[in-house]
Amino acid sequence: MKRILTAAALALGLAAFATAQTATPTNTPTPTQTPTPTATPTVTPQQLANPVTLVVPSGATTSNEVLLNPDMRADLTIYVPGTIDGTVTVEVADAIGGTFRTLQTLAGADVALAAGKAVPIGPVIAATLRIKEGTTAAAARTFIVAGKMYVR
Repeated sequence: MKRILTAAALALGLAAFATAQTATPTNTPTPTQTPTPTATPTVTPQQLANPVTLVVPSGATTSNEVLLNPDMRADLTIYVPGTIDGTVTVEVADAIGGTFRTLQTLAGADVALAAGKAVPIGPVIAATLRIKEGTTAAAARTFIVAGKMYVR
């Protein structure tokens, strides 16, 4: 047997629902009521404490790591030194001590860093980030990472 809900029955049901919602002024759930959200989350920028220095030591191919918050997205700018060795890319890991992977653009190209440039990247969602040079660094190479992190 099919039940057909008339407009009058629907109006009575909505009125009863509205009365039930206004009868309990607090946001404490009762056994028959689910909590209603009290506020809409907003995107709040968080400035990185300080610009972070990443260094690829002489004779190495990877830098130290910068810790990010995997529960937030980061919009970053990487300041690249005037001299680099080979193709320089950005690597990220989804956990501290995790496996690093080369960061790519939405188009599927590796994020490459050009010598002497300030390269914006983002949004990035990862636990850690580091720089990888394509060949062994002839001298220590210092990169500066600055940016903001946002609740996602």
